[in-house]
Parts: sequence; C-alpha cells; structure tokens
Amino acid sequence: MNVEQVYLPLDTSIPLGLILNELCSNALKHAFPDNRSGKIEVSFVYLDSNSLELVVCDNGVGIPEEFDMENTTSLGLQLIQLLSMQISADLSIQRSNPTKFKLIFR
Repeated sequence: MNVEQVYLPLDTSIPLGLILNELCSNALKHAFPDNRSGKIEVSFVYLDSNSLELVVCDNGVGIPEEFDMENTTSLGLQLIQLLSMQISADLSIQRSNPTKFKLIFR
C-alpha cells in the first residue's frame, strides 16, 4: 500500500470507501483462481494540491476482452461506475498486465 494522509468530506469519503472495498473484494474473488498466488496493490496519493488518485491493481488473470465493462450486469462494477460519477472521478480501467482501476478526482 502507498497511502497518504488525506482528509475528505463525508460525501466523498463514503463513496470512495465503497469503491475501494468493491475493487479489493473483486480482486480477491476473481483475479487469482485455483489458489493462484498474486499481489494486490493500493495507492492513494495527491497528484497535486487539488487532485487525488486512487489506484487498485493486481497481477492476476485480468479481465477478458469479451467482458463488456460498459454494459455489465455485475452489480459491483455498476456500483463502481456510479459512485465514481457521484464523486466526479475520472475512472480508467486497464484489463491486464496488471489489471488496474484508476480514479482521479478533485
């Protein structure tokens, strides 16, 4: 983990906590099938005095190309997308090598 001390209002910190929980639990559930070992990294840092970046990545199996992130029926991924919009975060997703979810917000 690479986490800086950050003070946020509740209307940002609660959705951010839910996003972080969902991303970490998804990585634990899906990234390492068949008792495969691996690593999950979390980073939460200031990019500048007004911007923060949250990154959750893993070196697991990745997200298949045929999996449609925009039209998923996965409640967890829908929640991540909706909560990201709620806090006006820019969400980017890298499917593999490593799998990475990055949120940048002000």
